[in-house]
Amino acid sequence: MTEFEFDRATRVIAGAGELHDGWDIGGNANGGYLMALAARGMLAMSGRPDPITVTGHYLSPGRPGPARVDGDVVKSGRRFTTVTARLHRDGVPMVHLIGSFGDLSQPAAGYEHMAAGPPDLPSWDDCRPREQRQGLLPVGLMNRLQMRLHPDQIGWVHDDKSGVAEMSGWFGFADGRPHNQRGPSDPNGGIH
Repeated sequence: MTEFEFDRATRVIAGAGELHDGWDIGGNANGGYLMALAARGMLAMSGRPDPITVTGHYLSPGRPGPARVDGDVVKSGRRFTTVTARLHRDGVPMVHLIGSFGDLSQPAAGYEHMAAGPPDLPSWDDCRPREQRQGLLPVGLMNRLQMRLHPDQIGWVHDDKSGVAEMSGWFGFADGRPHNQRGPSDPNGGIH
């Protein structure tokens, strides 16, 4: 089985992980990347196969190097396990998190899942590529992702402010890592 770059960059073994270079914006690790790494550690603590919800509060920037995910199971019920965790380096917290984990393969009696379709977007080819150096900061993350933005929503790149805070588009991993039902930030790395 192929191990993709994101899966290696979010690996956590017995609470130990590493912030990899290149998952950053302006030198600081992207918040979604930090959360995915921490959620992967929390998932192991929960003993459940699927993240249901994870919320994080960002306290300090993450830079490449060793990191730890330490946490506690707050409650383990029939359907969900709640975990709190801290992503830190040498005791300095980067993110504090709380998450609920469960098993999406088990039907939930009395609950109904409502799914909406994808947003109405121009085709991949009609959207504009997001480059590593657009706007004010270098975005190292763009070497790891392919991103195409809606052509009507990229005025900010040229300092053409529309007054509407909206950005949409397509994205995927540069190394071809497939998407899965939870999206590309799946802390399981898509491996079940």
